[in-house]
Amino acid sequence: MIQTSTVSSLSSQEGADEVFRQRRWLSFMFSKEVPPVPLDDERIVYPLERSNFLSRILFWWITPLMIVGYKRTITSDDLFKLDDNMEIGNIYQTFSKNLQKRVSYYQNKHVLKKCSKRGETLATTTVDRIHDLEDFILPKGALFMALCCSFWFQYVKSIIQVCVQGVATALQPLILKKLTEFVEKKSLGLNPAVGKGIGYSLGNAAFLVFTGVIINHAFYNAMSVGAKAKSILVKSVLTKSFVLNDLGRHKYPEGKINALITTDLNRIDFASISIPILAGAPFSLAITIGFLVHNLGVYALIGIGLFFVCFLILGSMIPAMKSFRKEAQEFTDKRVTLKQRK
Repeated sequence: MIQTSTVSSLSSQEGADEVFRQRRWLSFMFSKEVPPVPLDDERIVYPLERSNFLSRILFWWITPLMIVGYKRTITSDDLFKLDDNMEIGNIYQTFSKNLQKRVSYYQNKHVLKKCSKRGETLATTTVDRIHDLEDFILPKGALFMALCCSFWFQYVKSIIQVCVQGVATALQPLILKKLTEFVEKKSLGLNPAVGKGIGYSLGNAAFLVFTGVIINHAFYNAMSVGAKAKSILVKSVLTKSFVLNDLGRHKYPEGKINALITTDLNRIDFASISIPILAGAPFSLAITIGFLVHNLGVYALIGIGLFFVCFLILGSMIPAMKSFRKEAQEFTDKRVTLKQRK
């Protein structure tokens, strides 16, 4: 049960968002003093890189913000300030440099290919470079590679963490099996060594804690990359839309640009989590299949075969979903265009 009451005096700056005091089930455990909305110069810089090792591992650096949110509603002024490494302007500059390198590489490759057809080189070409680039089309993978170059370290770290978590989760039944055997022997009166049982219990608990912590770090890194990628792509789309010529405005009307920003780019957050999971799935899947075949023999192949059949059935639905998405986007473009004409 949550009750709210307006606390207009909490606002420490003119024009700040209205905040509400929160009365929750555990409010009696906290002081009645409600923290005020901080001024801009009082806001805390994103504390992750400045926290100690234990705080970073257990995400304790977010606790002060959570306490404020438990006592009252959070405003935009309560959020952390971004440091230089997380500022969209700085990230966008890095992305633009990486993208420009890719564009220059593919442009040079395109011009060199045309020069080779004419029996010329880049130094001896008789055709202007601009003329050779009139039919140049940037490959689809160039944008993806620019994003990879911009966020490769954090995203690779996320993929490794998911792989490690998958392997640890697949190996955990081994310890659980030993613990089950110990309990079975104890119930039969065989009196096994108590130390082994304690060790198996602590090992199983340690595996649970380890997998829980590492998967949360993997999700944090992946979602952080997704949020950054989405932000710089939105900025890129808006910047490009302001300088489109007549042909570009005809090819990319406002409806298509709005659909690109509001729908397509919103899926980046979901995709940023899905890719590490897909990358780490083969490791845990291989270990699990190995355990099944070892313990059940050929009978395990029935379940494994059924799993792959269901996987193929789901995969066969992807083309139909893409076709439906394309039709929906075309309908959205027409609807937005008609509304603008009215």
